[in-house]
Amino acid sequence: MAFSPDGRTLSLVTGSLDKTAQLWNVVLPEPDAAIQKICRTVNRDLTPEKRTGVPAWAIRRPMCSAG
Repeated sequence: MAFSPDGRTLSLVTGSLDKTAQLWNVVLPEPDAAIQKICRTVNRDLTPEKRTGVPAWAIRRPMCSAG
């Protein structure tokens, strides 16, 4: 498992008993896109407790877009 130099892609290699290997590349969402996905899932803004670790620029405004 390794992250790309820019930290946006996670690569993982898995092996199987049938002697095959698979390379998985997962492109991670931009922070704003990840926050909006969480907002849509929980159908509300994040609580102050959930904002721990959120970038400082985001704390000054509502986390979730209206609508």
